[in-house]
Amino acid sequence: MKNWYENSVKALQLNGKGERTQQSYTSAVRMLTEFCGKTPDRISEEELQEYFLHRKNVNKWSPNTMRICYCGIRFFFEIDLVSSRSFYFDRNCLSPRTQAKCNEMPAQAPTDTRVFIDAEAPKRATNAV
Repeated sequence: MKNWYENSVKALQLNGKGERTQQSYTSAVRMLTEFCGKTPDRISEEELQEYFLHRKNVNKWSPNTMRICYCGIRFFFEIDLVSSRSFYFDRNCLSPRTQAKCNEMPAQAPTDTRVFIDAEAPKRATNAV
C-alpha cells in the first residue's frame, strides 16, 4: 500500500471533511504507521490496541486527542482501506465520555466493549422498484 496518504486525503475530501479534519485524520494514521513501523494495511489488531494504550498511558493524551486520533484511524480503516480485513478495537481504552460519543458504532455483543470495524467498502442500500 504505497499511496495510502494520497488515497486517504482523496477519501476525506470526497466525504466532505474540512481541511483541518483532513490534516488531523491523516496525521493520526501517519503517527500510527510510524509507531508500528509498517504500512496501515499491515497493522494487526494487537498493534492497534497497543498503540492506543501507549498514547493514553505513556503519552497521557487527553480524551479529546484520543477521540480525534481514534476517529481518524477508524475513518481510514472503514472508508479508505478497501480489503477483506476486519479487526476489533476495545473502547475501554477511551474515557467514558469519549466512549459515549462513539456509541454509533455497533458492539459485537451487548456485553462486549469491542467495536467491530469492517475494512471492506461500505455496502450501499439499493432501492429496487
